Amino acid sequence: MPSSARIYSTTLYEEAKRLDASFYCGPGQGECLTFLQSKMKKKELYELTLGGQQGIFIPSRFKRVFVNSKKTGYPYLTGAGITQNDPLNNCKFLSRKYTRNVHKLLLKPKMVVVTCSGIIGNPVYISEYFMGSLGSPDLLRIVPDVNKILPGYLFAFLSTTLGRALISRNTYGSVIPHIEAHHIYSTPVPVLENNIMMEINSFIIAANFERDKFYNTKDRFINKLFNELKIPLNNIEVFNSFSTRSVTSSQLIEVNRFKADYFSEIAKKIEDMIQKYKHILSRLGDVTFRIFKPPIFKRHRIEHKNGIPFMGQAEPYQLNPKPKYYLSHKQPLIQEFLLRKGMVIFPAAGSTDGNFGRPLIVLDRLSGIFCGDDLMRIEAKNVNDAGYIYAYLSSSIGEVLIKRLNYGSAIPRIVPEMVSTIPIIWPNRDLRHFIGRGIIDAFSNFERAAELEDTAIGLIQKELSKWLD
Repeated sequence: MPSSARIYSTTLYEEAKRLDASFYCGPGQGECLTFLQSKMKKKELYELTLGGQQGIFIPSRFKRVFVNSKKTGYPYLTGAGITQNDPLNNCKFLSRKYTRNVHKLLLKPKMVVVTCSGIIGNPVYISEYFMGSLGSPDLLRIVPDVNKILPGYLFAFLSTTLGRALISRNTYGSVIPHIEAHHIYSTPVPVLENNIMMEINSFIIAANFERDKFYNTKDRFINKLFNELKIPLNNIEVFNSFSTRSVTSSQLIEVNRFKADYFSEIAKKIEDMIQKYKHILSRLGDVTFRIFKPPIFKRHRIEHKNGIPFMGQAEPYQLNPKPKYYLSHKQPLIQEFLLRKGMVIFPAAGSTDGNFGRPLIVLDRLSGIFCGDDLMRIEAKNVNDAGYIYAYLSSSIGEVLIKRLNYGSAIPRIVPEMVSTIPIIWPNRDLRHFIGRGIIDAFSNFERAAELEDTAIGLIQKELSKWLD
């Protein structure tokens, strides 16, 4: 990133009309300048959208009334939530009764949305999976005209380093960065040969097909598990709903806990429910090989990619996770704490409204990565049991059983000793492995989606490099 640049007054007045240095010296702006000055065929974004400039918009802000059930609410996705790997299973619901202008907020297939507040420029392709969901005003909508541009190709371009830089260069605001719809009307989009654009589009369509398959398969096997156990998941309320309950002193002494979350009404309801399966009830620590998280230590960061990829506790939950930076192989004990294929992980610190306690399975793309010290690791005895543990813990029952154990007021936390006490229904091997294999297959679909997306972005990067190098 250049630290200084010479900008002429004609550029300031006639073209950019921007006085902030980041517009000229921000990440990727050298590449942007080369692209803008190149003779590569381009079209402005508004020329490629349905209705011209009307096809690029941000809905107005509005009063939000939240409810606890999908039956009475629309799934509501924010800029942070929609870039998660499982956005609809970790979102809030807007009241169907009190939400106005639903048609403006609806996310529709083949739309491309871009985060426009806070973290700027992250694009998401809207697939069939998002049907019936509403997006927040933190999402800028781009509605491609399919007669002028292929939606998958447009998404792939906006996902490149150049595409992100062209969007983010229009950022304004010092505390919370923003962009507005009119800032990107004139964003240039390269026009490649038709067969190349069609190939890139096909990879993106295939990636979203695999990702939708992941969502559907995962949910189907979780529901199958609890149908077999005859436990109705739709009767389980969300963890953060307000409740009151009387607790005796003997109960406090028995568990040595004084935090109200542990004794919430929904936690008591689940506790009573799973006690019916006492004959197959175990503690999580008794059916796994190890539950642990690394200690806090100084990370020796290196500049080249020959090191160990590092991710914070948020990055593994992205649609297409990428390392933040790389660590030295010479760090003592670091190999012991790398993620391994078949681990179940979840954030062990943070807001209980966020990813706290939300499990994830490590397969090939996350294996060998070092993640933050606040990421809990669960080593199952085999990969199929890992799939079963994920299915159980990612259900509404598992969510409550994890979150009720949190301690701390400012930043809720959980430690391995607490996680090992979580009661888990442990049925016969055939059922566990049937569910586990289904979950592993679902996550394999998710990984294939990321590979296809990377291939599409790589193709367009290759074409751009012919003009930019």
